[in-house]
Amino acid sequence: MIDLRYRYLPDALDVDGVRYPIHTDFRVWIAWIMEAETQRTASIAIFSEEVPDGSAWVEVAQKFAANPDKTPTGKGARDRAYDFLEDGGRIVSGFMKDYGINLTDPELEMHWHLFLELFRGLSDDTVMVRAMGYRTYSDSDGKQKYETKMKQAKKAWRLPERVTVDDVAAIDWQRAAFGQLTL
Repeated sequence: MIDLRYRYLPDALDVDGVRYPIHTDFRVWIAWIMEAETQRTASIAIFSEEVPDGSAWVEVAQKFAANPDKTPTGKGARDRAYDFLEDGGRIVSGFMKDYGINLTDPELEMHWHLFLELFRGLSDDTVMVRAMGYRTYSDSDGKQKYETKMKQAKKAWRLPERVTVDDVAAIDWQRAAFGQLTL
């Protein structure tokens, strides 16, 4: 999730209360994810300076890579919807079509979270989104009535409750503790 209350996107991992600067370019994170999936290792190449001791950072890095939000996740789907290596051309094509962004431009620098949100927002008429739909198709989809699907979608896409006074206090504390959270 990209939090528009803050001026900058995250550029560090907070591991046990210590801030470790990281590389945020989408290429670094695609490589990190691919290595984690294929080699079952977590590369320290994501760190731009000091590397934390131990392995507590791996879970924090996984959360940064996932960049979760509260909208639908498709948790029921067991099939892989995409692969950054195999689908590279389709992803490039979708970004060019929808956003006019050439991901193969060596001068392009894009934060991982921005890349991920743009990827998640590719339009239904891109080859990438159609391919993901084919890969995750389930014939049980056809058995649900339209009204049931709409109710499920409405519930899944419901906006979270507004920020409370306690939440504002927590944000103020974070801003004071981690100066990078300036508005």
